[in-house]
Amino acid sequence: MLRKSRSPVLRAAMAGLAAAAVLPLLAAPIAGVERDPKAVEVAQRTMEAMGGRKAFDAVRVLRFRFVVDRDGKDVVSRSHVWDRFDGRYRLETTTSEGKPLLVLMNTGDRKGDVWVEGRKLPPEAAAPYLEQAYGSLINDSYWLLMPWKWLDPGVELTYQGEKTVDGSVYDVVHLAFASGTGLTSGDQYWGYVSRESALMERWNYLLQDDQGNPGTGAPSTFLWQNWNPVEGSGIRLSRDKVRTGDGPKIAIRFPEVTVSTGPDTTAFLPPGP
Repeated sequence: MLRKSRSPVLRAAMAGLAAAAVLPLLAAPIAGVERDPKAVEVAQRTMEAMGGRKAFDAVRVLRFRFVVDRDGKDVVSRSHVWDRFDGRYRLETTTSEGKPLLVLMNTGDRKGDVWVEGRKLPPEAAAPYLEQAYGSLINDSYWLLMPWKWLDPGVELTYQGEKTVDGSVYDVVHLAFASGTGLTSGDQYWGYVSRESALMERWNYLLQDDQGNPGTGAPSTFLWQNWNPVEGSGIRLSRDKVRTGDGPKIAIRFPEVTVSTGPDTTAFLPPGP
């Protein structure tokens, strides 16, 4: 089971963008978790607009590239291959020194192997990279899949009414997390689901502080754009998330996304000699 984590690599590049849970979609909610029936209705409506839960649950292998664009320059690029059924996972990116990095691991036990510049690292040197890779998957996949995760265990949903922003009408749902849900249960999200498209077209988020307390201040806002079907799957995903407001121009982009319903026989093989 994947849990909430915050990627230190992304935080360094982005000064604290969001990360959150990637949990089994069909698991039952945790006892005592509050879920407003109207908020659940909105969650179900937006899942249907994205292609429906049945189509999403059929996706076994998810391949995607996660890019952080800051003021028109790519400052983070990570390529992921994740088998959601058995936990096998492949990450290709670079180290903080710019060296090619390959990680092959299983998300169930977080064990695996690491290569830097084609050289396999011993277990003690590989351990920090395995932990970073796990955090990267949690962070990056949440930016891609968040609207599918509203009904995961431990997610508290509250309907906060209808709001009109820039001429568009939205149903707003507040997402919080039960204590002990992952590593950042103090994070909060507000999903804005369009009345017209039934898609989440914007979100606000407020991350917990370094002591684990709920964050304070003004939430960050990103527009979720470029909703397109993923070939061969029947689902739709947003490929671009663009920050609004003052400060650096930040965009989270997914220029490559493919899925398959069967296993991948080659992606998780170690590199040759």
